[in-house]
Amino acid sequence: MSKMKLDIVRRKGEADSMALARSELDPLAGNAGLVRTFSHAGGDDITALHQAIAKSAEAVCSGELSEPEAMLMAQAHSLNTLFTALAQRAAANMGEYMQATETYLRMALKAQSQCRATLETLAEIKNPRSVTITRQANIAGQQVVNNGNMVTGGNSSHAGRKQNPENELLGDVHNERLDTGTAQTAGGTYQDVETVGTINGGADGGRKSQKRPQ
Repeated sequence: MSKMKLDIVRRKGEADSMALARSELDPLAGNAGLVRTFSHAGGDDITALHQAIAKSAEAVCSGELSEPEAMLMAQAHSLNTLFTALAQRAAANMGEYMQATETYLRMALKAQSQCRATLETLAEIKNPRSVTITRQANIAGQQVVNNGNMVTGGNSSHAGRKQNPENELLGDVHNERLDTGTAQTAGGTYQDVETVGTINGGADGGRKSQKRPQ
């Protein structure tokens, strides 16, 4: 196989070694050589082919997709032709050479699947599926709960809680704590409360009732 030739344009201030390295990494140059190898058309100079591919790539990057769409449609036709030809070969061997029939049918169905995938890609390019983006809404203000109590929204840490002071423990409201070290002052009125105590002096172990003063 003869070696491909490509004209390399050196950029301003660029060394020859850097220009050669850039051409080796150029994906367009590699695909130009690949196209020439499989097409067997023209000579060894792929400079014009490289320029044509570069022009197509530039059009796609700018948003012009007519050429890729035409390419996909042409490939779909080619794949459909392969499917038909392979299916006919499978039918010709059916009943006599079952292994060949199975091989041809498998290849025919692969071509049919690729044809379908190509058409789906083309349809996606022509009619892109819309993407729906939903955002969570932050609800502020007042909200009504089922029991009729009003809850104030906003940034408060108590927002969204049912405010029912009668059912809340003392230590759960505004960080209050029960003070057990302070004696409670007795009120002015006492109820009649009888306390039973054991009298040690009684021989019979009897009990004496004591009544608190009123």
